[in-house]
Amino acid sequence: MIPVLFALLVQTQQPGRPPVAQAQTQPASSQPRTPYDSTVAAIRRIGLAVAEVKSSMDAFGRAAAREPSAVVVERAGSLQTRCQTLARSAAQDGRILCRSCVTGERREALDHYRAYLASLERVGSQCVTSIARLRRAGTMDQVAEGLKREARTISQRIVAGFVPYEQRLLVLRQAFGWAPPPSRPRPSG
Repeated sequence: MIPVLFALLVQTQQPGRPPVAQAQTQPASSQPRTPYDSTVAAIRRIGLAVAEVKSSMDAFGRAAAREPSAVVVERAGSLQTRCQTLARSAAQDGRILCRSCVTGERREALDHYRAYLASLERVGSQCVTSIARLRRAGTMDQVAEGLKREARTISQRIVAGFVPYEQRLLVLRQAFGWAPPPSRPRPSG
């Protein structure tokens, strides 16, 4: 079994790029050993924070559409916490990214990704601020009504901030060999 896995791993490696499996097999609990590993771990943490915000945003949107006041307020609190984690991760993990660990296309993609992290931090901070402001509205029913009214606006701002992030992340993943390169359009004829 092990020789078959090794053969598959060797076949999936591309010349000039680190093995895809190398970046994906590091256990979450292990400490990064090199600056490159720290960079990979930081990118993962930021990506996880983005995914958690998306999940909480969906739950908040569903609750705002059809749930009782207490559920709406609870889901908004969850989204606020996830947005706070995103803002913190974008700020702290962005400083960990190691430019000198990569060269060429990878460095350019990493720089482009890194340049957007301040904007991603603002997306998280604005989400936190908006929800905090709405949660101070008074009674639970008043708070829930304000949150329901603003749920779409909050979600639209988050999504608008995630689109450029995801575009840069895709380029980064392709440069690091974590995603397939863009496909070339087929000639028509």
